Amino acid sequence: MGKTDMGTAEEMTESRADVMGDSQVSMQAQSSSPHSASPLELERNDLYSDYMLYSRTEILFVLRALIKQKALITVFFDHGKNLLPTSLLAILSGDSALVFDCSRNQELNRRLLSTEHLIFTTSLDRVKIQFRLERLTETIYDGQPAFQGKLPDALLRLQRREFFRLSIPMATPVVCKIPPQEQIAEIQGEQESGLAPEQSDTKVEPMEFFLFDISGGGIGLTVPENQNNRLPVGTTFTGCQINLPGEGIITIALRV
Repeated sequence: MGKTDMGTAEEMTESRADVMGDSQVSMQAQSSSPHSASPLELERNDLYSDYMLYSRTEILFVLRALIKQKALITVFFDHGKNLLPTSLLAILSGDSALVFDCSRNQELNRRLLSTEHLIFTTSLDRVKIQFRLERLTETIYDGQPAFQGKLPDALLRLQRREFFRLSIPMATPVVCKIPPQEQIAEIQGEQESGLAPEQSDTKVEPMEFFLFDISGGGIGLTVPENQNNRLPVGTTFTGCQINLPGEGIITIALRV
């Protein structure tokens, strides 16, 4: 449910770390607080200092869990302007060196290796994990090119939820319908002007995505990789509909 640069997502999903057929997109209900946290909470240590881990033992415990679960990690660099998906492959050299998967995109690898101040963000059992490394170097691991970095001095483990998040059982799927925003704007304009909405023979069908979880503050959608560009980060969609079992259809505005 992390933030992604949709403009470069296609080239970056060539990494070995990209083992998911679909991506998970977080949609916030528009009524949520306008002061929602940045996806890089690690840069706001003044607000999240209570969630920082400094114990080497605790940091290693979290990192080993990421390896065990083969967690997908996003590396933000160039002050958050670029990102690369990866995974933590191993902890070597007396628990002092981390080995990460690299991308098949050599230009993206080169840009990452030439950048300082990298922020790694992922989740572990639905708890947000972030840590910072100053620089990565090239290495070979298990016969394949990889990145290597030092064990971080601190790690953010942000286990805080304003709302309980409920997973949707696969046996009873729930669909979210997102209508074409151009048609919504056109209808609203005609209503404000007192005109009856015009009927069109070229009506565009709404986008439909399955929910994988839901809470009072938003929903998570499962989106095919080839449709990521239909949900740009930061975009607000109005007139969205969800048919909740036992509740009926609810209409809401959502922000990616």
